[in-house]
Amino acid sequence: MKLRVPVWITVALLVLAAVGCSFFTGPTAVRLDTPARHVANGMTLLDNQKTDAALREFRRALELDATYSPAWVGLGLAYGQQGNPLKGLSHLQNARKYAQGPEQQRQVEEAYQRLQAMPADPGKN
Repeated sequence: MKLRVPVWITVALLVLAAVGCSFFTGPTAVRLDTPARHVANGMTLLDNQKTDAALREFRRALELDATYSPAWVGLGLAYGQQGNPLKGLSHLQNARKYAQGPEQQRQVEEAYQRLQAMPADPGKN
């Protein structure tokens, strides 16, 4: 006995296979160029004492979204780590202004505490 498959089912399966197996998966660079991704990278760099690279990441996050509170937090911590707590505090004020929701507000408050614990370099204030 011969199995007969309707033509439209065959065509639909071929189209699904072609689309599902395509090489194009979308623009990866666009998915990686987000404020959240840059802040995450910046925080990792900051933890590894790579302050200049972290500053570049936080600045790029702010280029993408000037009201992204975590980027302001990162800048504040980076300047504090460089021994410039006054500049760090000014960035944390922006972070507080733009914080959305309790999680971002908590991050800002923790950053204030971390900044206060950092030693100041008198030549950079």
